[in-house]
Formats: sequence, C-alpha cells, structure tokens
Amino acid sequence: MTTVEENQIDPEAPYGWMIDRATGQLRPRRRAGRPRVHQVADDTDLGAHLAARQARRKKARENFRTRNPDYHSTYQAAWRERNPGKYSEYNQKSLRKLKREVMDAYGGACSCCGETELAFLTIDHVNGDGAEHRRQLAAEVGSSWGQAGAPTYRWLRKNGFPEGFQVMCANCNCGKQWNGGVCPHQQQVNELLSK
Repeated sequence: MTTVEENQIDPEAPYGWMIDRATGQLRPRRRAGRPRVHQVADDTDLGAHLAARQARRKKARENFRTRNPDYHSTYQAAWRERNPGKYSEYNQKSLRKLKREVMDAYGGACSCCGETELAFLTIDHVNGDGAEHRRQLAAEVGSSWGQAGAPTYRWLRKNGFPEGFQVMCANCNCGKQWNGGVCPHQQQVNELLSK
C-alpha cells in the first residue's frame, strides 16, 4: 500500500473521514480526544452537518437576544452616532430602492406626461383623497403630521400595491390638485379634442 503524504488531503474522502497516513486506508477523522458535543445524523453527510451547525448558531443568537434584549438597539444607536455619514448614505440608498420598487409597480412613468426620472415622480391618489389617507397613516403610527413619501411607499408595498394609486410627476400631481382634480396637460388635450 502507498502512504499519503502528511499535507495532502484526498478530495475523494467523504466528509468526516480521512486517509490514514500510515496505512493509506479510509478512517474516521480524529477529534483530538474530544468527545463530540453535537450529534450529527450522518457523519459522512456534509449537508446534514452544515444544517445542524446553522440550527445551533440560530439557537445561540436567539438565546443571546433573550438574555440581552436591549443590546441590538443600543449597538445600532451607538453605531449611527459614530458613523453618521454611512448611516445617511445607507438610508438614502434604501429609500431610493423603495421608491423605485413602488414606482415600477405602478408603471414607472407619469400617467399624464410620461416623465420617467425617479427624482420627479410621486404617487397620486386617483380619487383625490391623499390628505385623508396620510392622516390615517399618521394615526396608525401615532404621529401628529401627515405621512408622505417613504411611509406611504412602505404602506403600499406592505398592502400589495392596491388599486386607486398612480404615478405622476410632481408638476402634474400639483397641477391636478390646483386645477380641481384635472392635470393642466389633460385639460389642454380635452379642450383641443372638444373643438
């Protein structure tokens, strides 16, 4: 029989097994005299071993959170204080991603003029009840002011992007509000068509 050199690892050996250097035969890996702490269903199955290790780590995290309930929020607050630039950058990136997701769900372009620049786009309440909807959102979270922007986008995503909303650019949305519920672009089109 040929012996295997000390540093050579045989890729053919199953997980939990090794080639004995002296005899060249397959044998279970030694654990340096330590007893196995966690039983694995099958020592030769790497997937079972990894799943068991992941379950142990998850249980350890849950135990830590149970014993230290305020650790996570305290750590996050301290990190935000130490890294205001990174926190602001992360927050802005997250909000842009949320806004893009909502705009894409409702068509991604202004329903009136076709504008697609994300910075100009807003969500319009088709029925014109936006102020009332924002007051309801504010009451849900216990705030005294209307929840526009990100809170509205989160509500839309949480509720599966319901009907009754559309994408409009800021100009068309404000024009619709100031013009009695009709965008000035649409009013011009309607006037031209009526002639």
